[in-house]
Amino acid sequence: MKSFLLGICFLLGSQLYAQDLSPAQAANAKNVRKYVSVQGKVISVKKWDEGKSLGFGDNFVFINMEEDYPYNPIVVRIPFKYMANFPDTEKLKEKRIRVKGKIVMSKYINETKRRPSIELRNSSQLEILND
Repeated sequence: MKSFLLGICFLLGSQLYAQDLSPAQAANAKNVRKYVSVQGKVISVKKWDEGKSLGFGDNFVFINMEEDYPYNPIVVRIPFKYMANFPDTEKLKEKRIRVKGKIVMSKYINETKRRPSIELRNSSQLEILND
């Protein structure tokens, strides 16, 4: 029975992220509040340590895929409190990666409207596709 339930969970999980999307495809409004898998080239990795002082609750590392901020179609962010799960983010530059997570709309400093974003908390949400 236990192996049957694990098999069902595996099948459901694999369907959850059945297709890789580009960052532009993932940013489509129809994907908001959905769990997606996004694949793209990392253009830059930026540490933002002004978040707490500006009332955002946490500081972040931002991974910009395909385009640099502010032109990146989707924001990939890692709160500092989860950085221990991602020790080598600087090494991601120029690599193709896959990120998995739920797309939410978030507002960032100096922006007038919300943008689609994925928050990474666990290393299983990030995969390097090439070295």
